[in-house]
Amino acid sequence: MDPIPGVDPWQDRQGHQTLLTMPVLAIVEKMVLWKRLLIPIYVLPVLWAVSVFLALNAFFLQKQNPDYAILYTLSLASSAAFLAAGIGMWTYGFINRQSQDRGFNRDIEVRYFEEIYGPLYEELSRVANELKGNDWPTLVQWPRIAKSRFGPVVDGTVNNLFVALSYRLADYSAHSKSTGMLGLAAFNWS
Repeated sequence: MDPIPGVDPWQDRQGHQTLLTMPVLAIVEKMVLWKRLLIPIYVLPVLWAVSVFLALNAFFLQKQNPDYAILYTLSLASSAAFLAAGIGMWTYGFINRQSQDRGFNRDIEVRYFEEIYGPLYEELSRVANELKGNDWPTLVQWPRIAKSRFGPVVDGTVNNLFVALSYRLADYSAHSKSTGMLGLAAFNWS
C-alpha cells in the first residue's frame, strides 16, 4: 500500500488508528473461536473419545498387571459420565428448541389472530343477519384473506369450512333468486 502524501497511514478520517486495531480484532476473533470450541456440547464428545481410548488401553494393561484396575475403572466411569452428560445436554437442547418453536408459533398465531379471525367473525355475523332477513349474502372478507399472505396461516379446518360456506351461499343465492323470479312471474300472471 503506497502512502498518500499528507495522510497518516495509521489513522483513518476520524483519527482512529485502524491499522493498529486490525490485529487486535483478529486476536479477539480467534479468542471467540476458542471460547466457542470450549462449549461443553463440543468438548464432551472429545472427552468421551479420550476416556474410551484410555479405558481400552487400561483394560489391556490391567490384564497384564492388576495394579492398573483402578485406572481402568476410573476411565470407564469417566467415559460413562461424559456420555451421560452429552446425552443430557443434547436432550435439554432438543426440548428447549421445541419449546422455543412452539412459543414462536404461538406468537405468530396471536399476532395474526385479530387480523384474520376478527374480520371472519364479523363476516359470519353479517351473513347470519342477512340470512335472517332473507337476503342473498356473499362472503367478502374470506376471499380477500384466503388470497392474502394470511391464507397459509389460517387453520385447515377453518379454511375448509369457509370454502364450503361460500359454495353453499352461492347455491342459496342462485336458488333464492330463481325461486324469487318464478314467484314474481307467477304474481304478475295472476
